[in-house]
Amino acid sequence: MSNQDQWYSVFLGNGQDAYQPTLDIQNKFFFARALAGAPYDMAMFSKSKTNTGEHGVTLYFSPAAGSFAQSLAGSLLCDKPPKDHLGLLLGDARCWDVLFPPNN
Repeated sequence: MSNQDQWYSVFLGNGQDAYQPTLDIQNKFFFARALAGAPYDMAMFSKSKTNTGEHGVTLYFSPAAGSFAQSLAGSLLCDKPPKDHLGLLLGDARCWDVLFPPNN
Protein backbone atom coordinates (compact mmCIF):
# COMPACT_ATOMS: atom_id res chain seq x y z
CA MET A 1 0.00 0.00 0.00
CA SER A 2 1.50 3.33 -1.03
CA ASN A 3 1.19 6.55 0.95
CA GLN A 4 -1.31 7.70 -1.67
CA ASP A 5 -3.65 4.87 -0.67
CA GLN A 6 -3.42 5.20 3.11
CA TRP A 7 -6.54 6.27 4.93
CA TYR A 8 -6.59 7.28 8.59
CA SER A 9 -9.31 7.10 11.20
CA VAL A 10 -9.90 8.57 14.64
CA PHE A 11 -12.52 7.06 16.92
CA LEU A 12 -14.08 9.77 19.10
CA GLY A 13 -16.49 7.79 21.24
CA ASN A 14 -20.21 8.17 21.61
CA GLY A 15 -22.17 10.93 19.89
CA GLN A 16 -22.37 13.26 22.90
CA ASP A 17 -18.69 12.87 23.82
CA ALA A 18 -17.64 13.19 20.17
CA TYR A 19 -19.42 16.50 19.49
CA GLN A 20 -16.79 18.96 20.77
CA PRO A 21 -13.73 16.99 19.58
CA THR A 22 -15.33 16.76 16.12
CA LEU A 23 -15.79 20.54 16.02
CA ASP A 24 -12.22 21.13 17.19
CA ILE A 25 -10.76 18.78 14.57
CA GLN A 26 -13.03 20.25 11.90
CA ASN A 27 -11.75 23.76 12.65
CA LYS A 28 -8.11 22.64 12.51
CA PHE A 29 -8.72 20.68 9.31
CA PHE A 30 -10.40 23.68 7.66
CA PHE A 31 -7.24 25.75 8.11
CA ALA A 32 -4.86 22.90 7.22
CA ARG A 33 -6.78 22.26 4.00
CA ALA A 34 -6.80 25.96 3.11
CA LEU A 35 -3.04 26.20 3.73
CA ALA A 36 -2.53 23.20 1.44
CA GLY A 37 -4.37 25.01 -1.37
CA ALA A 38 -7.71 23.24 -0.78
CA PRO A 39 -6.98 20.13 -2.87
CA TYR A 40 -10.19 18.48 -4.04
CA ASP A 41 -9.07 15.07 -2.76
CA MET A 42 -8.19 16.25 0.77
CA ALA A 43 -11.29 15.35 2.73
CA MET A 44 -12.59 14.56 6.19
CA PHE A 45 -15.54 12.20 6.61
CA SER A 46 -17.52 10.91 9.55
CA LYS A 47 -19.47 7.78 10.21
CA SER A 48 -21.73 7.07 13.13
CA LYS A 49 -22.30 3.51 14.15
CA THR A 50 -24.38 1.87 16.82
CA ASN A 51 -22.91 -1.19 18.49
CA THR A 52 -24.73 -2.93 21.31
CA GLY A 53 -26.76 0.17 22.06
CA GLU A 54 -23.76 2.53 22.02
CA HIS A 55 -23.43 5.26 19.41
CA GLY A 56 -19.87 5.70 18.18
CA VAL A 57 -18.40 8.37 15.88
CA THR A 58 -15.35 7.77 13.73
CA LEU A 59 -13.64 10.37 11.57
CA TYR A 60 -11.94 9.25 8.35
CA PHE A 61 -9.28 11.15 6.47
CA SER A 62 -8.54 10.63 2.78
CA PRO A 63 -4.98 9.80 1.72
CA ALA A 64 -4.38 13.46 0.77
CA ALA A 65 -5.21 14.39 4.38
CA GLY A 66 -2.76 11.85 5.81
CA SER A 67 -0.24 14.37 7.13
CA PHE A 68 -2.98 16.18 9.00
CA ALA A 69 -4.47 12.95 10.35
CA GLN A 70 -1.09 11.80 11.63
CA SER A 71 -0.94 14.91 13.82
CA LEU A 72 -4.07 13.86 15.71
CA ALA A 73 -3.96 11.86 18.92
CA GLY A 74 -5.44 8.44 18.37
CA SER A 75 -5.18 8.43 14.58
CA LEU A 76 -4.69 5.00 13.04
CA LEU A 77 -4.02 3.71 9.57
CA CYS A 78 -7.15 2.00 8.30
CA ASP A 79 -8.73 0.50 5.24
CA LYS A 80 -10.70 2.76 2.96
CA PRO A 81 -14.13 3.02 4.58
CA PRO A 82 -17.20 1.86 2.67
CA LYS A 83 -19.14 4.77 1.18
CA ASP A 84 -22.46 3.79 2.76
CA HIS A 85 -23.46 5.94 5.73
CA LEU A 86 -20.30 8.05 5.31
CA GLY A 87 -20.74 11.81 5.56
CA LEU A 88 -18.43 14.43 4.08
CA LEU A 89 -17.60 16.91 6.86
CA LEU A 90 -15.03 19.00 4.99
CA GLY A 91 -13.78 18.82 1.46
CA ASP A 92 -14.74 19.42 -2.14
CA ALA A 93 -17.83 17.53 -3.32
CA ARG A 94 -15.76 16.28 -6.29
CA CYS A 95 -13.84 14.05 -3.89
CA TRP A 96 -16.71 11.52 -3.92
CA ASP A 97 -16.08 10.62 -7.56
CA VAL A 98 -12.32 10.55 -7.12
CA LEU A 99 -12.16 8.65 -3.82
CA PHE A 100 -15.18 6.41 -4.42
CA PRO A 101 -15.37 5.88 -8.19
CA PRO A 102 -18.79 4.68 -9.33
CA ASN A 103 -17.36 1.53 -10.93
CA ASN A 104 -15.57 0.27 -7.80
